Amino acid sequence: MLDFYEGVYLDALDSFELERVRGWRNSYSTWKWCRQHTVFGWEAQSRWRERLATDPSLKMFGIEAATKSVGVCGFTSICR
Repeated sequence: MLDFYEGVYLDALDSFELERVRGWRNSYSTWKWCRQHTVFGWEAQSRWRERLATDPSLKMFGIEAATKSVGVCGFTSICR
């Protein structure tokens, strides 16, 4: 966990409820800013989670504020 200002912190994405993240991802207000501009189904979400667990070039985090999940952020194309 990475602790930031006023109770806002980053935590491993595993702590997030998968369906909530998918709901955020499928909201136009979110996906208009993402690389993929289509609805994210359950199977695609599951494949994405599997890729996060095995691909060292991806690191994603849940953004927590006090006791509320408020978003997702991460790094892609990480070179070692």
